[in-house]
This record gives sequence, structure tokens and C-alpha cells, in this order.
Amino acid sequence: MGERLRRLRIGTLFVLVLLSVILVALVCYVAFSSQQHSQQAESQLLAQAQAFTKEMDAVWQFFDVNQDTINYDEEGNFEFKGLYCSIVGKGVGAIFSAGSDYTVRYTNVEVRNKFDRPDEFESAALAAFADGSGTTEYYEMTVYEGKPVFRYVSAIPLKKSCLQCHGEPKGELDITGYPKEGLKEGDLAGAISIIIPAGSYIEDQQQTLFVTVCFFAILIALIAVTMFAVISRVVTKPLEKLALAATDMSDGKLDVSLDSIRAQGEIGDLTMRFASMARQLEEAYTGLEEKVADKTEEIQHANKILEQQRKQLELSNELLQQANKQLVIDNQYKDDFLAVMSHELRTPLTAILTFIEVLEHERPKSAKEKDALRELKSNTVVLLNMINDTLEMAAIQSGHGGLVVDEIDLMDIVNYVHDSVSSLANRKNIAVRSSVDRNVPIIMGDWERLRHVLENLLTNAIKFTDEGGEVDISVSFDEQGEMVIVRVRDSGIGIKSEDLPRVFERFTQIENSTTRGYNGSGLGLSVVKEIVEMHGGSVFVKSEPGVGSEFGFSIPVVAEGCERGSIDE
Repeated sequence: MGERLRRLRIGTLFVLVLLSVILVALVCYVAFSSQQHSQQAESQLLAQAQAFTKEMDAVWQFFDVNQDTINYDEEGNFEFKGLYCSIVGKGVGAIFSAGSDYTVRYTNVEVRNKFDRPDEFESAALAAFADGSGTTEYYEMTVYEGKPVFRYVSAIPLKKSCLQCHGEPKGELDITGYPKEGLKEGDLAGAISIIIPAGSYIEDQQQTLFVTVCFFAILIALIAVTMFAVISRVVTKPLEKLALAATDMSDGKLDVSLDSIRAQGEIGDLTMRFASMARQLEEAYTGLEEKVADKTEEIQHANKILEQQRKQLELSNELLQQANKQLVIDNQYKDDFLAVMSHELRTPLTAILTFIEVLEHERPKSAKEKDALRELKSNTVVLLNMINDTLEMAAIQSGHGGLVVDEIDLMDIVNYVHDSVSSLANRKNIAVRSSVDRNVPIIMGDWERLRHVLENLLTNAIKFTDEGGEVDISVSFDEQGEMVIVRVRDSGIGIKSEDLPRVFERFTQIENSTTRGYNGSGLGLSVVKEIVEMHGGSVFVKSEPGVGSEFGFSIPVVAEGCERGSIDE
């Protein structure tokens, strides 16, 4: 469908659209006009029925008023002549119906004559009059005996003069010999029913619609022919010539002539701009070959440069590969160096500590000798811790920092570390206290690594606590989270809140006036963080300048994948 619409000529498409709009308007007009004619015809028929009803009512009233004149003679003797209003009304209606296409009859729910019985339409009218809504008219355009008609029924209220025949007492015979109905003044006495033929009105309506449709059909045809001719001359033919010119240009023929095109308005502007474009294309095409040759030469030159750059990249790749090989060799040298340092530095320092402990237990010494040994021992411990931190961090970064997992009683680690740092604490007269809750369970972890963690935290606390201060170690168990929590509190110098996020970074020391005098590698807390996270835990810190600090960590009782044996990082 879309392809067919695309192939339609502009003139044809425009005319089809215009015809569609006119046809829609015509259908709407015919529907509206038909409805208007039907309403007008119904109004006219209703007026006729109402007028005829008034005429029949006037006849009825005339005979009602003259009943005495009819039934009394000149001497005043009464003699009922059998001529009363109901008989007269029905007679006049019958005479009128016999001489025309109209039908006039009287009816009621209860009738004295079987010929006055209501049909379905009249029964509906009588029901509407009697429902208490105040309806006095009932009408409709319908079909009666196969023909279109207008039916009208009007209610007849019981008047005072009618009571002598239809009033009370009910059942008593009236002057005409019929039993009275026992009605009261104002009750429904019956209805007049009028049937008016509507064929002529419908024929007039159809004829009017036919004339209207014919007029519009002729008008549409004239408009279509005129519009098609105008569009063909003003739009279609100029566009066809422009299309031919565009085809010639696509085939390489740029010297097209558009002088034969006679167009106005937007089509004329399009033609002028198309001609200008054709001239510009012809001028541009004139030197195009020279420009193409120049561009080709430039591209060849660029290709040569790209080829040189490609060779340089290949050379750079070779150099990078050689550098990578050298880096592998350097890493191997570093691993070998760390292995040597791990043995060659730790062993002598451990030996020095052993000799110091031996000397401490030998012959009595003077106070000066005791201070010298204590100073020597504390400095050796500090140096050994610094070397251990450096080697530990190097091992972790090189991927050789796997865990050796076993069952651990944290009480053993706390006691061991407490003894190992006692010389540092005694040197500054710092009281070190430790406590392990009874519900702390046996955990799975690397005993040596966790010892290193607690030793770093405790050494750090002692280092930043003034003489006479206090350091507390506590171990608790969070049963809900199944985590063991280790805390090291001190009464030291504290840390500013803005410096707390950096304390676990590598080679970090808080450079301010209060900490500038404390030595250290800046790796201790970083090593703590790395080892705790290897166990699946996390570190934390709280501090207040001048009050003290609390460093700690929490690790699971059994970390995920942490079983007895060696676990790579």
C-alpha cells in the first residue's frame, strides 16, 4: 500500500485527497440534512395532528353545549334523539377518514364498542397518559399497514358535562343504555388517535437529497478536473522536467538546461536553485581531476609516514618485550634478595636479642648496665619489627604472602606479644594490661601473621604513649556475627579526625608537631590491614587528640575457604 502511494503522481494524489475530503463532507452533510428534514417533517405532521385534534375537540364541545337544543322541543318536552358528543365525534372522524388518507378514531382502555379497542401503539399511549407523569400527547414516525405514517394520540380528560354518562354511580345505566364507569371530573376519558400518511414527506426528502447529491457530484467532478489540470501545469510537469535533469546529472551530464521549465512560486524558486546548483557542480567538477591527483599524492605520502610509524611501533614493541623480560629478571632478583634478607637480617637480630636476654640473667649489674641492656634490647626489637614489616609487605605484594592456617588460641598470642614488648613498655614505665573474654573460641588462622598484627598494634601504642601512660589489650567475641574483635587502647597523643582515613596507608606518618619526633617506616599499620583482610576481617580506629587512640580489628572465627593448611593470597 505504501509503495503504491509512493508511485502516485502528485496531481493524482492531491485530487484523491481533495475528493476524499469533499466526499466525507458530503456524507456528513447528507446525514445532517436527512436528520433535519426528518425533524422538520415530524414537526409539520405534529402541527397538523394537533390542529385536527383541536377541530375535533371543537365539534365535540359544540354538540355537548347543544344537547338540550337537540333533545327538547319547542314546548319543552324532552326526547332523546340518540345524538350525543361521542357519536358525533366518531361519526365526523369516520366521514373525514373515508374522504382522505387520514385515519381518525377514538379509543380507551375500556370501550363500549369493540371497534374502539386500542392497538399496540394506542395501548402504549394510554399507559403513558395514566402513569401520573402528566403526559397528554404521544406520537412517533412509524410504519402502519406497510406504509410510513405519523401516529398521534391525544388524551381526552373527563369534563363535567360527561359525568351524566360516565360518572357515578358505577354500573348504573346512562341515557344511552350503557352502564356508567364511575369516573370523576379530570379522569382519563379516552384518547383521539390520528394516523397521517408520511409517504409524500419522505419522497420530498429523498428527492431533495438526490438533488443535493447530484449537485455535489457535478461540483466534485468540476473541482477534480480543474485541480488536476492546474496541478499538472503548475506542479507536475515542472517537477518531471526537474527529475529528468536530475537523472542527467546523476549520469554525469552536468550541462543541463532548465530554460524550458515554466513555473511560478515555490516550484519556480526550486527550479532557479536547482539550476544554480547544476552550474556550481559543473564548475566544481572542472578541476576535480587535478584535486583528486593532488589528494592521491598526499595519501601516498601519508601512507609512507604511516609505514615509518609502523616500523617504529614494531621497534618499540621489541624494546618493551625486552624491558618486560628484564623486569621479570629484576623481580626474581628482588625475590631472591628478600629471601636472603629474611634470613640474613632476622637471624642476627634474633641472636642479638637472645644474647641480651642471657646477659640480663647473668651476674648482678649496675643500674647503668641495666639501662644499657634495656636500651639495646628495645632498639633491637624496634629494628627487628621494622625489618619484619618491610619483608612482610614485600612478600604480600610479590604474591608470596599465603596464609599457614591452623587452630589458634588468641590467649597464647596475647601472652606472647605482651612478653615480647615488655622491654619497650618498661623503658617508658608504661603499664600494659591484657584481657581475653572467656567465651572467645578457638579460631582458624595464621598464628605468626596474627602475632605480627597484634605486635605492630601494641608497639605502635607504646611508641605514641608518654612515660607513665597505659596500654590495654582486650579480646571479645561477637556471637551474632561470629567475629572475634581485638582492641588495643592507649593514653597517647591521639590523632586528629582529618588524619584518621590515612593511618592505614603505606609509608604514612602523620607529620605534625606532636608526631614528628617518632621514628618508624610507616608500614606497620599497612601490614596490619593487609594481614587482617587476608583473614577476611577488617580494621578500625578511634582517636581523640590528647586523650588517646583505639586501634583494632575483627576477623571471623572461620573465614571462607580458610581450612587447616597453606592458603595462597
